[in-house]
Amino acid sequence: MERLSRRLLKRDGSFRESALSRWIEGQRGRIHREPAVILNETGVALRMARSAGDRHAEARILRLRAHAWRAENHFGRALADYRRSSSLFKRAKRTGDALVNDIGTIDALMYLGRYAEARRTALRARRRFAAIGDSSRQARVETNLGNIHHRRDEPQEALEWYDRALSSFRQLRETDSVTGASLFVRRQ
Repeated sequence: MERLSRRLLKRDGSFRESALSRWIEGQRGRIHREPAVILNETGVALRMARSAGDRHAEARILRLRAHAWRAENHFGRALADYRRSSSLFKRAKRTGDALVNDIGTIDALMYLGRYAEARRTALRARRRFAAIGDSSRQARVETNLGNIHHRRDEPQEALEWYDRALSSFRQLRETDSVTGASLFVRRQ
């Protein structure tokens, strides 16, 4: 804990924004390899954020912890953290950050079998990403919509959403995403 606090906190107890950003980015790269370690470290970082009264840092760390919960297949816990993070972002008037959480929220809801809620959240997020011109995230949501319909055994609807996502990813030249989306389309 002491090592982490030296890396992330200034002498006055407030967060070093750039250090927090680097730490979060580094943790994201480890989520699928070491989710338990990430969960432990985010617990420490959350206590630090709450002690400092830094709601923005708390929201960012909660989102990271939600990703780790998803990697551990604890979708209920992930959903709770995404929602808490979104609430903190919205109170801070950071609606774009809150909107990014919707992608993880959709995934968690889908794996919890809450397909109708996942679909509503996805359609709302897709409209909002389109409105702000974030085509990459819009395409990710379209892939999620395909996944929802696939899990509901609705292959035609799934294929339509996968085709939309594939087209968007190709236009954006996001080759990794194109490969993933095209695998979904071929599976159908």
